[in-house]
Amino acid sequence: MNRLIKTVVIAVLCIVAMQVAVADNKDIIIMETGTGFGEQTWFYSGYGKELQDNYIKEYWDKGFRITSTSYGASGWFVTMATHSGFTMQTYNYCSNWPSEWITERIEKGYKITSACYGNGKWFIVLSQNTPYTDQMWSSCSTAELSSTIQKYWDRDLYISTACCYDKDKWFIVASQDAPYSDQTWSLIDSEDEAYAKIKEIRDNEYFIQIVQYGDGQYLVVGSKYQDGHLPIQTFQTGNAIPGNFIKEKWDKNFRIAYAGGGVDYSSGTSNSYASSQGQSFLPDLGNTIYMARTDGIPGYASLTACCSCSDNGKTIYTYGYNGIPVGQAGAEGFGYIKEEERDGYEVLQEYYYSLLNFSDQTAYIKFKGSNQILISKQNGTIINSHGVKFNQAISKEQTSELAKKAENFAHSIDAMSRGGYTVPSGNGNSSGSESNKSSTRKSHCPSCNGTGICTSCKGAGGYWDYYGYSADKIWRKCTSCNGTGRCFNCYGSGHL
Repeated sequence: MNRLIKTVVIAVLCIVAMQVAVADNKDIIIMETGTGFGEQTWFYSGYGKELQDNYIKEYWDKGFRITSTSYGASGWFVTMATHSGFTMQTYNYCSNWPSEWITERIEKGYKITSACYGNGKWFIVLSQNTPYTDQMWSSCSTAELSSTIQKYWDRDLYISTACCYDKDKWFIVASQDAPYSDQTWSLIDSEDEAYAKIKEIRDNEYFIQIVQYGDGQYLVVGSKYQDGHLPIQTFQTGNAIPGNFIKEKWDKNFRIAYAGGGVDYSSGTSNSYASSQGQSFLPDLGNTIYMARTDGIPGYASLTACCSCSDNGKTIYTYGYNGIPVGQAGAEGFGYIKEEERDGYEVLQEYYYSLLNFSDQTAYIKFKGSNQILISKQNGTIINSHGVKFNQAISKEQTSELAKKAENFAHSIDAMSRGGYTVPSGNGNSSGSESNKSSTRKSHCPSCNGTGICTSCKGAGGYWDYYGYSADKIWRKCTSCNGTGRCFNCYGSGHL
């Protein structure tokens, strides 16, 4: 296979003077005719914001599939379309590379169709019904790009996905049986020959397949289709949200073929959770974040931006544990409002609220609660009112399996504690049976001091108060134990 290594650069068309983040972050949109796509949609999160997974689910239900993803000046940028050819699709949105998860999906016939990194997280999309029969992927430095790509070419694989994920770090996916007959790539940092080089690639009958920006450089991949057709293409790169460009080209029967971009790491700015000032990880209205425990006890917390306060317009967040909304009762319940920042955390204060209007999701506050939730501005860790930490970001898709593990764990604890209210014996075993003597979980729970009883309601499962529409007292389910009377942290066993 005759492949050429050429140089090419994409010009910066627009620089936003007052950009919040790094000045040279890029959004790159390639549009072309003849994609075969039907309807198409796109959306972006905003720089430093979380992925809008609710939109993905909404359009999945309408038959759309993810066709391209990136992280750049507009934050997470996602394009979806009907008639993409993909059947089933899944994704992982996480802090650490999900090797085991990918392997499990590959064994079920999925292939990586998009991968990007930003804001301290990976966004990996896998799809079924791709043309690929095998894939390889790896990370490499800028100096290793040439040898890495050549290694894949020598194995008859073509570059299918690429991104820059840190200073001098690139991620490359190569696929077998991609519909290409030839491929070329280049990495350049000059703007002088931008349009001349793009024209040169096109004149040589390559179409522009990938354009990624990072570390102050552009990685450009051009390919030739096996059937020889050369699509008409147009592109835009810069810091401005590309809405006008997309609409203009849609009206001329172009479709988004590729969304790329990236963050400039060359200035020394790291695209990770941690930064000198930190950042907000609170979800936008209608969105949810999920964080899992990593202390050996299965479980996860969720935080959903559900509505706005009618008095001050502040967002009200609802808290859930293992998929169960804590303190919720239909159109009212306990929620949390950000009141301050303290020691690197956003402090959310508990309030009891009631929805005024379902259509615009506004609510009024009835009374202030006693609990607080902390959200780390460095890594998004959620710390609930009992001090339990949830510090591993997970996707919505991962929550179902984790909730099952948590339920099984709770059942095993119930069996050991015979009801969950027995004070553990001195050896840490609640029943004293032979099977329990081998348990390695012998430390007393710090939240309940080994009693197994919820400290908020003292085991009652709730409390009486006089708030509401009348002077009659109302029974409120305890938000800490969800009415069980058991310690939230140890599930009533008294030990960890």
